[in-house]
Amino acid sequence: MAQDKQSSSNNSLKLFIKRLQNYLRLLRKPHVPNGIKKGHFTILVKNEDGRPTRLIMGLCTLKHPGFLRLLEMAEEEYGLGQRGALVVPCGPDEIRRILEEK
Repeated sequence: MAQDKQSSSNNSLKLFIKRLQNYLRLLRKPHVPNGIKKGHFTILVKNEDGRPTRLIMGLCTLKHPGFLRLLEMAEEEYGLGQRGALVVPCGPDEIRRILEEK
């Protein structure tokens, strides 16, 4: 019986170590989705039919005053805990219009 507990404990420890190694490996390698070039990021916007659409934006967009206001709106609506692509509370046409403004 004591041997079964130790065997179970060893298996649990091995599983924990394996998961920890995988997690640390992921931390070392930044994941970049296919089709995203260096210096770009993705946002998700909703089409008129409500389906999400992925847009690829250049990092220079992060300096645009209109886009910064949009990010503040996204923070208010969705919070800061988002993972993956940033969700923005507007459609693709609105994004284009905002970015055309100076």
